[in-house]
Amino acid sequence: MRCPGALHFAEQNDTVISYGLQTNSTSLQKRGKFQDPNSFQIPLQLAAEREIARFLIGDAEFSWNVFLREFAHPAMSPFSAVGSIGPAFFLAIAMFNFVLQISSLVTEKELKLRQAMTMMGLYDFAYWMSWLIWEAVVTILSSLLIVLFGMMFQFRFFLKNSFGVLFFLFFLFELNMTGLAFMLSAFIRKSSSATTVGFSVFIVGFLTQA
Repeated sequence: MRCPGALHFAEQNDTVISYGLQTNSTSLQKRGKFQDPNSFQIPLQLAAEREIARFLIGDAEFSWNVFLREFAHPAMSPFSAVGSIGPAFFLAIAMFNFVLQISSLVTEKELKLRQAMTMMGLYDFAYWMSWLIWEAVVTILSSLLIVLFGMMFQFRFFLKNSFGVLFFLFFLFELNMTGLAFMLSAFIRKSSSATTVGFSVFIVGFLTQA
């Protein structure tokens, strides 16, 4: 059993009754809801003073009315995990496949695999289309999982916005990064350099969104 506060009474004499009010005054912020400690401190104080007054004056029907009204203040924005670290986290998720993709493309070129497939009769259109279809499937699954996990963890960003809008937001961004990976792979010769370039693009995106 939990109690947010307690009263400590001490009868000094027949006409003086003192009491101490003990409460947990820690402000509670949980998922966007702010709990003011005065909301349960003042009712406790009111109940004590009302009963003391009734006891001293001998009137059981004595009324003691006090109410709490907040003073005007600027709007307080509660802490949001999605708002503070969400952008960097979602960018990292979307860019993870980009780094792997550009590294795989350059590795195929570095090992002459693309040249070998061309000599065996593979057209460039079929090669790039196979990569595009595969990356589109991976992007669809990635976007679905991001939105579904965001809703499962009850993030307001995912609950208050349309599922379709969020899905296409992540899907189109990752699909655009696929095109960027295709372009950058044409200018890079070594797979080690491709990984460095991929992380460099992520760092630039991280700094610009921050």
